[in-house]
Amino acid sequence: MGEARRRKAAQATRMPDGKDFAARRRFWCGQDVGPVEDFVAPFGTVAITIDVQGVAPSTCMLDASSIAGVVDQVHQLASSLDYRSLVRHVAAEFAKAKRPGGDASAFEWLGIVILWTALHHPDIGRDMRDGVSDALCREGKAHITWQFSPSSGLAMALGPGFIDLEPIAAAAPQGAVLKYFKPRDGDAEPMQ
Repeated sequence: MGEARRRKAAQATRMPDGKDFAARRRFWCGQDVGPVEDFVAPFGTVAITIDVQGVAPSTCMLDASSIAGVVDQVHQLASSLDYRSLVRHVAAEFAKAKRPGGDASAFEWLGIVILWTALHHPDIGRDMRDGVSDALCREGKAHITWQFSPSSGLAMALGPGFIDLEPIAAAAPQGAVLKYFKPRDGDAEPMQ
């Protein structure tokens, strides 16, 4: 790639605050650089904190402007797969990548596939897509918590940062799908 094209490509990946998205993503994705509770998604991103039982959680960032195209590509590949098997598989791959000697390159695809599972959950996928869209419109960023354990299954939340869902998931009946949406001012009561 010529120098001019390289500079132009680099400009295309700049965030609104002028920082390079790819550099930010390389810095955070799959790294243990601090407690996930302290992570705040930068403007223009969708962050996904992945918390799989047995390994430390990590937060992956995705450029909000590219999510629709990437999720559509994953949808073409994953929509014919069994959802629950896919969730178990990506959780196992995340755990393998997090262990010493694990394949760190797995984080390049894990965040994207896990985002797809959050946005296409059979029962609450539409609500999650609407919530992420709403958060991006209101705040310019969104943060999903994706928590999996073999005994409790998958729990997800959309909020300002990481939300520890373990107590809620452990108390929920096996196979239950619970959803709670905090009403905004003037909205109806929360849905459950």
